[in-house]
Amino acid sequence: MMRSMTRMAVAGCMALAALSAVTVLDVGSRAAEAAASVSPFAGTYAWNFWGSMPTISDGGRISSSPSSTTDISGRVSADGSYSITVIRISESGVRGSRDRTRYSYKFAGNMALDADGNIVCTEDTGGSFIWLHQ
Repeated sequence: MMRSMTRMAVAGCMALAALSAVTVLDVGSRAAEAAASVSPFAGTYAWNFWGSMPTISDGGRISSSPSSTTDISGRVSADGSYSITVIRISESGVRGSRDRTRYSYKFAGNMALDADGNIVCTEDTGGSFIWLHQ
């Protein structure tokens, strides 16, 4: 009887160890999947469009720190397709009177990383521009 109980206890410990290993491996694979979904374009960039500093999040969201004159918003997918809206406020005036004009620019196309980690943006309309990695 004692031998039978010992075998059952050993078998139970082995089963528990096997389940624990499966759980650990499953957690590791989920972490690897999450890491794979991080945008390859994530980072902060300089763009010579009124001194803009766009940031791309791990999820591909494009934004900038809202300033008094320029605001950038948009998205880039893992394959590099993007759409961006830039809002620019221009002020003019003399002797204390200010006229504010709001301009909106839309860009769409494809992004690609160059060897230095900069982003080369090619617009659907054929133009291109570069964001320098900071």
